[in-house]
Amino acid sequence: MELQECFECTDWDLFKNTCSDLDVLTDTVSSYISFCENMVIPCKTCVIFPNNKPWISKSLKYLLTLNHAVWKGIKSMLGMQNSDKGVSLPNMSEAELAKQLNTFYTRFDSVDFNDELSHFRNGPAGFKIKIDQATVCKSLSHINERRRPGPDGLGGKLLKRCAWQLSGIFSHIGQTSLEQQRAPRIWKESIVVPVAKVRTPKTLNNYHPVASTCLVMKSFAYC
Repeated sequence: MELQECFECTDWDLFKNTCSDLDVLTDTVSSYISFCENMVIPCKTCVIFPNNKPWISKSLKYLLTLNHAVWKGIKSMLGMQNSDKGVSLPNMSEAELAKQLNTFYTRFDSVDFNDELSHFRNGPAGFKIKIDQATVCKSLSHINERRRPGPDGLGGKLLKRCAWQLSGIFSHIGQTSLEQQRAPRIWKESIVVPVAKVRTPKTLNNYHPVASTCLVMKSFAYC
């Protein structure tokens, strides 16, 4: 695989020696991996329609389109609203709703957990967790290829197919994170998609958050 050869030829020590900050190192490595993926793997845009079956002929497509237009006109005359409303609340714009949801979902970030974490940070003397490359490689190889990427843009198929080539730099990032007792900033972020719990949402609590976090961060839970 050409992408695997690209990562094998990469001098990962260059990233380790030039990026002293953990957040900068993680962002730089993630951006470089995404850059290599975009340069090596060709992209193609496919448009898929619900009724695009092999037995759907051109004339049948025309009849289906005409039928859809007729029903749309009937609903408009009867005053029936479109059921596909997306994410919305009464008397609130989309931008304001997105801002309110971000505040609502991150309300727990203002809680101070330093007292609870002090027990784990002040561990026994000489106690140290070692993250090796083989363990990280095994964890990355178990990622589902269909998992969507998180904020870092690294998908499941990329991480699984190039598990050995990427395990070295990610084991270094994980070990540095343990030594500094903090996680990289991008690993603590997530892409949240609000899904309505009820048919007609009226409050922020009527939306259930579906979060997509970084797959690398999730894989470290099995190391």
